[in-house]
Amino acid sequence: MSYATLWARCWCLVGSVGVGLALLVWSPLNVLSVFLTAAVCCSLLLLMLAPADEPHTAMATVAWARIVTRGVVAGAGVVAVSASMDTMPYLALPLVALAVLSSPWVVDRLEQWRRSGALEGARRRSAGHARY
Repeated sequence: MSYATLWARCWCLVGSVGVGLALLVWSPLNVLSVFLTAAVCCSLLLLMLAPADEPHTAMATVAWARIVTRGVVAGAGVVAVSASMDTMPYLALPLVALAVLSSPWVVDRLEQWRRSGALEGARRRSAGHARY
């Protein structure tokens, strides 16, 4: 199992707890309206960012299942974060920061940075300044 899959499953579990919290704290109509607003906005953004091979066949090449799935996940995430911010703001912000910092995108970027030798160059420079 890849890190990205494990990360996604872990944070989907945390998000489902947040959605459950939202259903306990808010009315179902409020949960539904926040979810639908976030899901539609995210899906529209993803649709606008989808690559098009040719202008005339752009709608035929869009991966609808991927866009809708990501929109639903983003909508559930917004509901979970909003409910957490509403009930426990001291816990919600560190939880969001942990999700972002542990994301596969950030971990890949840090790994690329480490492999490129940027870390070694920074260590050599700091060691050189410490001698003087």
